[in-house]
Amino acid sequence: MNNESALLSVRHAVYDYRTKAETVHALRDVSLDFHAGMMYAVVGRSGSGKSTLLSMIAGFDRLKAGEILVNGENLSKMDPETYRRKHVGMVFQAYHLIPQLTVSENIRLAMEIAGYVCNDVHSYVNTLLEKVGLDASYAKKRVTRLSGGEQQRVAVARAVSTHADILLADEPTGNLDDENAEMIVDLLYRMAHEDGKCVIMVTHSLELAQKCDQIYRLAGGKNVAEV
Repeated sequence: MNNESALLSVRHAVYDYRTKAETVHALRDVSLDFHAGMMYAVVGRSGSGKSTLLSMIAGFDRLKAGEILVNGENLSKMDPETYRRKHVGMVFQAYHLIPQLTVSENIRLAMEIAGYVCNDVHSYVNTLLEKVGLDASYAKKRVTRLSGGEQQRVAVARAVSTHADILLADEPTGNLDDENAEMIVDLLYRMAHEDGKCVIMVTHSLELAQKCDQIYRLAGGKNVAEV
């Protein structure tokens, strides 16, 4: 694909941090492109830089060198909170749903924080639940009463509730059995291909990664292969 058409471009990204014992070079001259309507897997061993890359793309920290371009605009020149509200949906391994709230309340809260307004929130939430394979009866359930696979489906619905164009999934299947893991990856794939999202998934599972359109492999903070 033409790199100029990429929704998201990482260019010569460098990031390191200090521990008590050493300086960790988490990213070393990483350059990758991500397009709308595609699902990407970022794979590699622990410490390879996968989660650091996702954190940089989410705007949680700044690169030491290099740049991240979003629709051609340098991320470093954007307000990170505004960028995340407008562009980024996050799905985590541990779901990060608020246990005291219902399914609907979790989704509505994300919309409120992002400032996303729709005319009929009730219908909108039900439509989101249907999209992730849950019927409207789930809206009033406490998330603590759901299975792991159901909670992760709610987390996906919450992530896309604000129409974010970049969906970041950090080990989203790590707490799920094989059947539910495949269901979540298939769901994320549909989000990319049916809704035009740019989906980037960090995973340890090469089997699940092979369901994606493109695999990027990191090792020692460098991108070493594209599959």
